[in-house]
Parts: sequence; C-alpha cells; structure tokens
Amino acid sequence: MSNPFFILIDKRDSEKFRQFKIGKFNEGTKQILEKNNQNYVWSFHKSQINCALWKQIKKNDIVYISIPKNSFQIVAKISKKLIDKKLGKLMWPKGLNSEQITHFLLFENLENVNVPFTEIINNSKESLIALMPGIYKINNSFRLGSKLNKISAKQYVPKPFFITTTKNGPAQKNSNEVTRFLRDSSKVKKLKKLYGDKCQICSHTFEYKKNQFYSEVHHYDPLKDNADDDFDNMIVVCPNHHAEFDYNLIAIDIDGKSIIDRNSKKIAEIHFHKQHKLSEKNIASQLKGM
Repeated sequence: MSNPFFILIDKRDSEKFRQFKIGKFNEGTKQILEKNNQNYVWSFHKSQINCALWKQIKKNDIVYISIPKNSFQIVAKISKKLIDKKLGKLMWPKGLNSEQITHFLLFENLENVNVPFTEIINNSKESLIALMPGIYKINNSFRLGSKLNKISAKQYVPKPFFITTTKNGPAQKNSNEVTRFLRDSSKVKKLKKLYGDKCQICSHTFEYKKNQFYSEVHHYDPLKDNADDDFDNMIVVCPNHHAEFDYNLIAIDIDGKSIIDRNSKKIAEIHFHKQHKLSEKNIASQLKGM
C-alpha cells in the first residue's frame, strides 16, 4: 500500500514551482531526468530533510505539492528517490547553496487535484508550528480525492470540524512586572539584511507583506546571562529553529558549523556569511547547557 506525503514549497520558489509543473527545466536537470527515464524532479536542501522520514519514502508513494496556504493542486506518484551531492550544482549551477541541495524525488507524471490546504496540514503526522519547506507524512488513514488513489476529486468530502459553543466571555486581565532587555535594533536589521531574511540553517523565510520577508535574530548566548549584544553573538533563524535554540533542543557544535541535538548527534549545518561569524566563547557557553 502506498503512503501519502506532502511537500511544502517556499513562497520565494514559486517560479521554480511553476516551471516544475509545466516540465520546464535547464539542460543540467534534463540530463538527470533523461538518465533516470523520468519527466519531473523536485529537489530539497539537506536541512529540509528529516532522515528518519526520508527512509520511509518508497517508490509509488503519493505526494501532494503546494506553496503554503494555497490549495494542493498537484499530486504525483514517486518513481524514484535520490541522494546525491553533485546533482544540486548540475541543476542550479549559479545557486548560492546549490551544493547543499542533496535530496531528490523523481516523477513520471503529475496530476491535477484541488484539495484544501488545511485538510492536508491538519492531517500531518507531525505538528507544524511554522509552515517550513520540506516533505511531511500524512496520516495513513487519510485518503484524499486523487486518480492515483482511484478516487475522483469530485468524490472528496472534507471531514467535519466541530467547534465548541461554550462561551467564556472576555479574557481576564492580570498585571505583571516585566523586565526587558534593550537590544541594538540597528544590528539586528543589518544582520537580517546580510542574510536576506533567510534562516542560516534551513534558508526558510516567508513574505508577510509585499516584498517584506520575515526572520528572527537569536542571541546565541542569552542577554539574560549578561551576554554581549554584538554581531558575534547573533544568528538569523526561522521561528522553529529560534524556539529550538531557546529550549536548548539544539546547539552549534564546537566546530562552529554543525547543529547538534541533545544527544550530540549532528542533524544539520549552519551557514555563515564571510562577513559574519560567532565568537568561540559564545559557542562554548551554550554547549555547557546541552
């Protein structure tokens, strides 16, 4: 039995997604497709891949593909999956981090569907705090309207969703004294601009207003511990990775580039612009808390 997955695509890759849907690829990508006797390929930055989930993906599994908050209008059956460090450069020879594009799914055909975005997201195997690009698994019990599943899109009926009618009235107010640290906002803005508002780990961002993209700056050694409010103690991250740093779920290893979990296992890499790096003392300070 095939398993269902879905792919979320960064909004900034909308043109790449459009070309994917019409089968328009450069010469390097065409070589890959011809060699594998396939017609379509979608690539992933290695930081977008959950290794345990990737191992579950197999031939003939079903994948729904969309940009966040758009309805899922493309579905495909996986013909092949690849891990190759050389193909990223071949597909994106001018890409800034093309050597980090290492995982690939190949398809013989794409089909059109029209499935509400929330229906798939609400049935994800994992909770999505932020709609980060990558591939995710759908609950096996959830079967959508697809020809690939031998179900017509017209037969698709959304599951009922019930909201309790109990009313609590206005929320209660409570007064608290809060201590805030005054950060140097000019440094924060400069660092975000340096990275184009993209996470240094996964390159994720999103457009919250026209031509305005969102990122966060994390003080690697917390200000509450009297750490420095300087560039060598700041990194640009997405909301998910920011939360993981705050809860000490991840850290930067002593090599200054590996992201490790609580078990000291390497799970990703952080990339630095040539004009920016963390100080060794700030890296060392966080490793003590892991």
